Amino acid sequence: MKNWLVICAMALSCSIGLADGPVLLVTPQGVYRSEVVNGVPGEWVPQQIDVIVQGYGPGATPTPIPQPPIPAPSDPVVQQVAAVSKTLKDAAEATSVAAIIDSLSSAGVKDSNLKEALELAAGIADSALKSEGRIAAWVKNATKITTSAVKLKAGLSSAWGIQAQTLEVIQQAIASPDGAETAAALDLDAAKIILIIKTILDLLKSLGII
Repeated sequence: MKNWLVICAMALSCSIGLADGPVLLVTPQGVYRSEVVNGVPGEWVPQQIDVIVQGYGPGATPTPIPQPPIPAPSDPVVQQVAAVSKTLKDAAEATSVAAIIDSLSSAGVKDSNLKEALELAAGIADSALKSEGRIAAWVKNATKITTSAVKLKAGLSSAWGIQAQTLEVIQQAIASPDGAETAAALDLDAAKIILIIKTILDLLKSLGII
């Protein structure tokens, strides 16, 4: 019976993958949704869905989540975002903005809603980081160019040399109870950034944006 269920699930997933529409990916680490357009799946977005998962025994390997390709620095949109990003004060400020974008994307904010979420986040970040409105100005100008999270992050990274590993450490710290200690080795005010991002996420959750 169990094998029959597995075969049915595989057949169903294949049939869904060939047709346009939503696709759900269930892994031990969570549930993700993608919209298939012209047979090509889009970004995998985390979903708040309760599921019952069976078949993951000891030693099972988690299924990796497909990530959108990182655009090259030569991408015209990335170059435009990079030029706008030079208006930020320094690499630490740019890293804070990139980490906010990364957190919003990880929390399930789609590119179509990213501008609204960033506009709300910018006020909090400007106040906490004493950025004198630079982050809000960056959001206004950068989102006129694109609302693609990956291209906004790529532009910031190109302008200020932000490493992907740095953003990964910040995300791990946000999810960890002792997050500030986890990110303490970074050359920036990790504790403040983590607190800002958690505040932003709580606000957006209360507003129903995520």
